[in-house]
Amino acid sequence: MKNWVLFTLIFSVVLIGCDSSKDNSSNGKNNPALSTQNTTSSSTSTASAKSEVSRDYAIQVLESRIKNEPEAFQLVDAGLWSYEFVFSGREMSKPGEYDGHWIDFSPDFSYKYGYYDDERGNGRYHFSINTSTLIMVDNNKDEQAQEWEVKNAGDVMVLVGRSTFGKNSRQIKLNRVQEVPTK
Repeated sequence: MKNWVLFTLIFSVVLIGCDSSKDNSSNGKNNPALSTQNTTSSSTSTASAKSEVSRDYAIQVLESRIKNEPEAFQLVDAGLWSYEFVFSGREMSKPGEYDGHWIDFSPDFSYKYGYYDDERGNGRYHFSINTSTLIMVDNNKDEQAQEWEVKNAGDVMVLVGRSTFGKNSRQIKLNRVQEVPTK
């Protein structure tokens, strides 16, 4: 008899628990603002906080590397670099998809980038010849910091994303050019 009462009690608790979770999920479906607003605002604030921490960390790393290796290298800063291909981690860009996109690294550890004659942004960078590592921090606070392993062969440079700031699946092939591409 005790087992039957215990079984009935547990079964009732489980049944009530299932019914209340069913009600909560239907409330979320009937009022999308409740479910999406709460998760969106918390995930947005969490992502924003992580982004700021990553950016602050990236700036500290950048400053430290510039201080410890204060020499710029023509390997990166001679001429401009024109994008040829971008591998997103899932697929390769189509031939010509990145025509007109360029980036220009300067000896003063600054860079700018654009599309044909339209400069679209700038930031600061450091290239370490010892580790073949390039770190980039955009001046636009909404842009994520980037760290790349650099593979260079004369007038061709391949950037392989590193996991430091979440770009580890991306790869970019760049070609050295002497001036901003024209249409």
